[in-house]
Amino acid sequence: MPVTWRVGRERVWAPLLIFALALGLRLAHVLALRRSAYFAHPVLDAGAYHEAALALVRGEGYPEAVFWQPPGYPFFLALVYAVAGPGFLVPRLVQAVLGALTAVVTYAVGARAFGRTVGLLAGLGVAAYGTLIYYDGELLTPALGILLELVAVLLAVRAPAEPAPRTAWLAAGLFAGLAALVTATTLVLVPVLAVFARRRAAWVLVGVMCAVFHFANGLWNLAYHWGLTVSPRSQRLWGVACGLIGVTLLAVALASLRAFINVPA
Repeated sequence: MPVTWRVGRERVWAPLLIFALALGLRLAHVLALRRSAYFAHPVLDAGAYHEAALALVRGEGYPEAVFWQPPGYPFFLALVYAVAGPGFLVPRLVQAVLGALTAVVTYAVGARAFGRTVGLLAGLGVAAYGTLIYYDGELLTPALGILLELVAVLLAVRAPAEPAPRTAWLAAGLFAGLAALVTATTLVLVPVLAVFARRRAAWVLVGVMCAVFHFANGLWNLAYHWGLTVSPRSQRLWGVACGLIGVTLLAVALASLRAFINVPA
């Protein structure tokens, strides 16, 4: 009985710690942000989302007949406005909670695929990552989109061990679709999940190899065309460095694929 209690306690304290840290940092950022002139005056994409949400709340419908941005986030924002009233604090507080949940889901994915230590480090990393803290305090898509994407990944990681794997894969696809309504580039995730559902990891590997080559080659070309590598010797050395970067990324991808396929039951 003591051993069972200890194992159960370890499974509870890690996500609670991650959630508390992530939420505390995000709340502190949001409260400090209130002193900024931009807090109550969203601009660019944030301003467009805000105006679209207000139009939905007023019953005017979506302001554009053709979506030039995914409509998911404005509808989410409109839901918050409908419940709490138009304002700039409550949406950011809600997004602080979503950001904290994102850190917890990151822990769950890492723990499932790589073990609790990796999951804990990954969750803490997301909890304290400054860029995510910043975007969770803005009226922009990452707070909602990243959480939906990670829930889709978590469901996919757990699917092979579920009694009804098809239902789990269906749920993963559903959350990926919802995420795509918030961030269009999430659509890239859908065929990857589909390939894994069919256990065709070799096709994913081919895609990863193409992406890694494109990235490494792009780094070399960037330095060449911007005049950062002028002499033939500097170009050769930078080529070797880009090759090493590509090999490293490919090794990480292979490790991730292996962990994804061999998820413990």
